[in-house]
Amino acid sequence: MAASGGVTLGGLAVAAIGVVAIGGCTANDVYRTRLRSGNPLERSKAVVALAERGDAESVHTLVDMLEDRDPAVRMFTIAALKRLSGKDYGYRYYHDETRRLAAVDRWRHALRTQDFVIHPPGDEIAAGGGASSDGGDGAGSDGSPADSGSGRARRAVEQGGSTEASMSEEAPKQDSESP
Repeated sequence: MAASGGVTLGGLAVAAIGVVAIGGCTANDVYRTRLRSGNPLERSKAVVALAERGDAESVHTLVDMLEDRDPAVRMFTIAALKRLSGKDYGYRYYHDETRRLAAVDRWRHALRTQDFVIHPPGDEIAAGGGASSDGGDGAGSDGSPADSGSGRARRAVEQGGSTEASMSEEAPKQDSESP
């Protein structure tokens, strides 16, 4: 077909790359758009991808996503933020709304005061080697990581599986203190 003036697949690929380059659209932009998807699985995949890429520009949006209605999305979001910053500010995706919102307020305060550093992918602190930040409310004082068990759930999301099945395997222990 190329001999008759038609377009080859290679030419289409080059044209598509040119459009993306001219438009300035990056893979991170695509993932940031998917954060607004109506599908919790798509939002979770986007959160994981942005964390793996070390996307500092998405941190404000990720903090907003700590208020997502879906517990799996919240779980992946706090895991992503912890991977990026090494901190969790006492946030637990399974806490009641009042406790979660208090932790989200601590995250927003940290954003305003630039109280944390975004670590590049593969950095020991961002990968879980650093201390968890409890935000002063005692949350997480049992030493359990904010994203405990998220590896199974992450694999389920990456394989296109349900986050609900992964969540049921990891039912968190309820805190002994009242909310």
